[in-house]
Amino acid sequence: MELNAYTYSFPFKEPFITSAEVFTERKGLILELKEEEDDIIALGEAAPLPGFSLESLDEVIQQMKKISEEFKELFQNDISLDSLQVFHRKNDIYPSLQFALDTLAVDYLSQKSRTPAQDLLFDNPAKMLQTNGIVPISDEGETRDNVAELIDKGYKTIKFKIGQSFTYELEQLKKIRSSHPKLTLRLDANKAWETDEAIENLSRLEPLDIEYCEEPLARANVQNFKTLNNATTVPLALDESLTEFKDWDSILPLISAIIIKPMVLGGLTKLFATNRLADNHGNKVIYTTSLESGIGRAMTVILAAGLGNRDSAHGLSTGSLLNMDVWNDGTYINNGSVNLPDRSQLGKRYHSNHKYLEPGRIDL
Repeated sequence: MELNAYTYSFPFKEPFITSAEVFTERKGLILELKEEEDDIIALGEAAPLPGFSLESLDEVIQQMKKISEEFKELFQNDISLDSLQVFHRKNDIYPSLQFALDTLAVDYLSQKSRTPAQDLLFDNPAKMLQTNGIVPISDEGETRDNVAELIDKGYKTIKFKIGQSFTYELEQLKKIRSSHPKLTLRLDANKAWETDEAIENLSRLEPLDIEYCEEPLARANVQNFKTLNNATTVPLALDESLTEFKDWDSILPLISAIIIKPMVLGGLTKLFATNRLADNHGNKVIYTTSLESGIGRAMTVILAAGLGNRDSAHGLSTGSLLNMDVWNDGTYINNGSVNLPDRSQLGKRYHSNHKYLEPGRIDL
């Protein structure tokens, strides 16, 4: 049994801009476990997302070096997902590395048992999901053309990044709503507004039938969300601020949706527990990638199929933003829809693109 690790640095086609960060490339760690006896090559990915994850990539690499031998022993002793969760707690594994190790273990057990990963994890996973498109609000003509292009490709839900110049953004959204009355609009304000400002802005958005506004508040605390929730009919959603709340029972009743980034939140134990809490409070659960490579994205699709809201689109089609990758999402994402990934096909693509990883091979 052989355990390998590779760092990658994949450039974006265009700079990816949020209110807090400008990303020109995505960096991460890919784990590869080979077992010759059953001809298995299992994969996992840890890619902390700057501005969202609490740990850095360097910290993940150092921790992986420290625990690699003990991790391999789990497989030599017949790995189980339960034993791996104990391993995470014992070693205080970083969230993104938990996600990588769980992804690798699921991939390994799936190949060993010849069972699709989604059927290994869930009794009744969705076979197909909708995915949302993403459009930054920029020049009016460019924004209009980007929306029309996504609709032509089959997208029924589009997420708009706002929070830079609200008056201009509002006018663009009004025109988009007028032109596309059946399109589902969701917004991400990236923590741009103080509470009074959020109340004012959301009141002006209320006529546009917004599915939800994600991260509206610069200071995300229970009192501010209670004030905002009482003042607007626009549904509220949380993404990166979820990790700031220790008592989720206090915040979940005040929002309508939670945006789950498995790479940021952590391993299977945390994800299943989060799903139970969301169900208890009637929250939509929307799964989204973290701009990572195809390995992490494929696992996120599988988790969305088992744990995500089936009536909503999920943020799964970010692979098109990267200029290079371990594989292309076009094998399972088309026309605004996601079919569950075929691991054998993805594995072939990984081998063909392995040259992208070789320069980043590290010694465990």
